[in-house]
Amino acid sequence: MFLYPIILKERSILQLLKQYPTLQYLQLRSSAKWEYKWPLSLQTPYKFIEGFRGLVSLELYNLFGNCPDIRTQIACVLSHSPGLKTLGLSLAMRYSSPLIITVSKPVILGEEGRFLEDLCMEFHTISERSLKLSKIRLGLGLHLFPSMSQNTGNYLEKLTSLGDIKAIYIYNHEVSVRLPHL
Repeated sequence: MFLYPIILKERSILQLLKQYPTLQYLQLRSSAKWEYKWPLSLQTPYKFIEGFRGLVSLELYNLFGNCPDIRTQIACVLSHSPGLKTLGLSLAMRYSSPLIITVSKPVILGEEGRFLEDLCMEFHTISERSLKLSKIRLGLGLHLFPSMSQNTGNYLEKLTSLGDIKAIYIYNHEVSVRLPHL
């Protein structure tokens, strides 16, 4: 049996929340662990964020599922939130097996770990101007790699004005160790 947050399944609640013009802060933390055995319908849950607009803070942690779909949904919300000041993102961990020692790794890495670069570039194609983020939180799987394309330049500048950033938080995840019952 799969338990899934009611808020993500109940579309009427989400539609109601999207209609509140005073809603400025959206934070979602999915389960920290994504399972291979989850049904396909639960592997692309982020379409619901489409339609949120005018946000000041968007924080989506432990993202899992179809990388291009997630990126597109986030880019749309960003383009409809020109006053956004805080952006926080992280990918979920995938546990390979229920062994005593389990190494965690990101569920979606984008193209060779370029989820952040691809998000910045997608946002740039649909938005007229960069955001003015003051705070960025990057978790598991969100890397500030140099671009592999010489034409791209600093892709973060395509998302936000770098002069407005006051704080960048970078979080790493660890290897989890489970001890057997003694």
